[in-house]
Amino acid sequence: YASIISNNMNAVINRLTIITITLMGPTLVYSFYGMNVSLPAQDNPNAFIYLLLLSALIVFGLLYFIMKKR
Repeated sequence: YASIISNNMNAVINRLTIITITLMGPTLVYSFYGMNVSLPAQDNPNAFIYLLLLSALIVFGLLYFIMKKR
């Protein structure tokens, strides 16, 4: 009974780790642009769209890497 609970908990922890690592990328990008320093493309009117695309690219890249590693 204890090993079944342990296996279920390992599966849940594995999923939570994947979610955490995946969400780390966009958070890192947005945290750089939240600082009060000059950064590339900050005066561009489409900078928000570029940041969204960069964040999506990071998320899909991390997910691809994680799924390929399995």
